Amino acid sequence: MKLISDKLNEWANKYVPKFNELNVNFYTQSPLDKATDVDIMVIGINPKGDTIKGYPPLTAEEYLKGNKTWDNRFNPDGTISKGWSKYLHNARFFLGCNSEKKTDLPIDDDRRTVWTNLVPIPSQNGFNGLTNEMRQIGVLSTLELIDILKPKRIIFFSVKAFDLLKKYAPEPDKIEHINVIDKMPLEIGYVNGIPAVSVKHPSQRWVVSNTFIPVFIFLHKLICERGAHHNLNQDRDKMRQEIKLWVTRIGLNENGNLEYKG
Repeated sequence: MKLISDKLNEWANKYVPKFNELNVNFYTQSPLDKATDVDIMVIGINPKGDTIKGYPPLTAEEYLKGNKTWDNRFNPDGTISKGWSKYLHNARFFLGCNSEKKTDLPIDDDRRTVWTNLVPIPSQNGFNGLTNEMRQIGVLSTLELIDILKPKRIIFFSVKAFDLLKKYAPEPDKIEHINVIDKMPLEIGYVNGIPAVSVKHPSQRWVVSNTFIPVFIFLHKLICERGAHHNLNQDRDKMRQEIKLWVTRIGLNENGNLEYKG
């Protein structure tokens, strides 16, 4: 059986030449050459930045090492550095962690948590700033990366992630997704059988309150861990039922305080 490192090398040697042919800059986020037993993949759409034409090509080895500034995301005291604060502070909060780096947490272990994007090419206008060829190659590479790493869970920081995956995936039937709460952009699903949740990007306006999205992500985790077999409709129904219980069993009394309604 091939090691993950061998599979990653083959994957990089397959896709890095394709990205180089596009003649633009590209990079993944966390170092993929450290990934081993992956708990979570955190996946955005694409990096925020300028698409630079005529950028020097990368080697497969360089690409696997990830974003050159990744190791600088924290200050020596463990606080988030200024350049990473706007994104990383909220992203960590979404995942149930505080701002400071903790070496004993999976989220700060590059072997167990992978941070990446559907497409590794930066733009100033998200997916709209990419050509169709960039999108297709990027999504295909990410789908194959998911198959290699086989994370326990996937967190998409984009409400369009499932639709974009289905559009460019060679086997769209393997991408399942469903909305949990009507009129609210929060989805759950499966990517090649791996449970996934899609929420707004941490830099965008949050829904309900500044704690609801982390609660939604954690509730999805609990539901998936308790289910013996994956069934998207059942997952949604269980999440809906749990939220209904909060709404119906806890309410305001005549003094305006919360009380248990039974």
